[in-house]
Amino acid sequence: MLKEGIPENEVGIAMQDGAIDELTTVRPSEIIRSGIRNVNTTIMEECQDRNIPYSTEKWSKFWKYLVRTWIKKYKPEDWNVCGVQDIVNRTNNPLERYNRTLNRAMGEPHPDIGKFVVVLEAEAQRYVDSLADVANRKVRTPRRVRPRLSSNVIEAAEDSPCEDEEVASDSSLSPEY
Repeated sequence: MLKEGIPENEVGIAMQDGAIDELTTVRPSEIIRSGIRNVNTTIMEECQDRNIPYSTEKWSKFWKYLVRTWIKKYKPEDWNVCGVQDIVNRTNNPLERYNRTLNRAMGEPHPDIGKFVVVLEAEAQRYVDSLADVANRKVRTPRRVRPRLSSNVIEAAEDSPCEDEEVASDSSLSPEY
């Protein structure tokens, strides 16, 4: 957005919960038809409420970029979570999850060395018990949802983006996009 010259205060509005992030939850077939229009309206109304001038031309260029890159190049099925059931992972990295678990167990930001060792021993024992439960068939290993990517994602990632390329005409795009 900033590369398109959209002012930071407008970008801030777009990045708030319930604005551009809504595109990740709209049915993929509705993103162009109504999703972009709804997000654009949300941003425009919030700009108006805050007496911030809305940069119509710059947003128009951004929406063209979004369609060209995140609809045509990288298919919505690869990044949209609408209809995805049983999303298990709450972080994008197992180490982040462990860090969160350990921080919760510590209870305070900088515990003394005694508490630190006691908590680490307890966490290690909990992990050993968990592995033993799996080995003794008391519990099953958790099911993991495999990411689903279309076959052209790797190819598209290797292509360099062309910033000057115009979005091909699409009958489902409204004239403002």
